Amino acid sequence: MFLNNEYIVIIDNKTKNPIIYGQVKGFKTSYTKVENNKFTQYPLKCVSVDEKYFFNLKSKKFKIKKINNCHQLTDIKNIEKNIPNDYVITLWKNAYLNNSSDVYREFSYNEIDEEIKKLVYTLNKIEGIETKTSCSGHYKEPFNICLQFFNMKSIILLTHLISNKFNNTLLLTTDPIITQYSNDSVMLVLKSIDIGENAYKEANRLNDYLETMIEG
Repeated sequence: MFLNNEYIVIIDNKTKNPIIYGQVKGFKTSYTKVENNKFTQYPLKCVSVDEKYFFNLKSKKFKIKKINNCHQLTDIKNIEKNIPNDYVITLWKNAYLNNSSDVYREFSYNEIDEEIKKLVYTLNKIEGIETKTSCSGHYKEPFNICLQFFNMKSIILLTHLISNKFNNTLLLTTDPIITQYSNDSVMLVLKSIDIGENAYKEANRLNDYLETMIEG
């Protein structure tokens, strides 16, 4: 494995050309899967130079070498364009569906409303849940997060938690507008009953419960 801040180059095995030069900025060492309503972690070693694209060290399509000279660094903003078309790229949250992908990609949360950013991030860590849209309500409306569920375990997990811990403050409801996203899945909207600070406190409280469950 590599060390944080080490300089590396990722080289495509077919073309022998570098995909990216960079400084190690992050690792992923395991992915989470829900089994029998419990979170179980499985090993999967990946390395990243931009904290968005993580290269699976088990992939046979590239090799990684350490380098000493930082003058070889390239613009990591173009990393997606440099990844060959035959590489399998999977969202990290879906690693449980394909743990042999060449590259895993994180969501970008830069544009999510700050008041609910943590909750959106944590929801996307859960197997079988993917957020589609979100809005904090901007202190004028309840916050809402559109959720796509891909298995019954994730639906049961969240509905059970809301029913028992947040039944007076949060709602999990349907919305006819979001059915356009749904194929072999269920679409529901997580909404607050209150607006403003009270709503955001409940978002943070739900986030804390989910983080505790994921960690342990």
